[in-house]
Amino acid sequence: MTFDEPPGRAYPYRTGWKFFGCVFLLSAGIGAAGTVLVPACCDQWRNGNNAAFAVLAVAGAPCTVFSILFAVLVFAFAVKDAVRPALVRVTPAALLLPDDARGQPLEKDERGAPKYDGPRTHPAAIPFTAIRWVRREAGTAPGEGRLLIVHELSPATLELHQYKMRPADFDELETVLRAAVPEAFAALPVPSAPPPSPSPDRPDGA
Repeated sequence: MTFDEPPGRAYPYRTGWKFFGCVFLLSAGIGAAGTVLVPACCDQWRNGNNAAFAVLAVAGAPCTVFSILFAVLVFAFAVKDAVRPALVRVTPAALLLPDDARGQPLEKDERGAPKYDGPRTHPAAIPFTAIRWVRREAGTAPGEGRLLIVHELSPATLELHQYKMRPADFDELETVLRAAVPEAFAALPVPSAPPPSPSPDRPDGA
């Protein structure tokens, strides 16, 4: 394998089953809350307590409907993520990031919500000339490693998570980056020395 083999490489960067599992559980919990209210609604309606029936119906029906719609949207997003995942790309000159890997949005819209089509913590393209160091960090469990990348275009460290990639792709990405920027793997940046402590006899430390 050689690095400058055209036209570069692309690695699927998927959201992951853990995320979809958590969202599904949330949706199921909301739906269950709505379903629990159905017998109460029926009892109140049979007893002629229309006011209580209306209150319970207004509380329970939206929960059930929201749960169903939410589950459909999550399923559609999961299918899209499996069929057309976001891609981390490597060209002969740069690392190209999908939105999922670029960190948090830096701007908000008029409602105060994150502006996802605006700038993010990391740019979409990071030239190799801007990369200062790269490290692979093992996680607390198998498959939870990270590639940590420090570059000049953001004060934050870029993190590419192993669980979002196929194991072979994650290993290959590290290999490709080692071939592209070998100096970035040579040594960690040396932290600046702390200021000297003041001398007990001279408070200014002179």
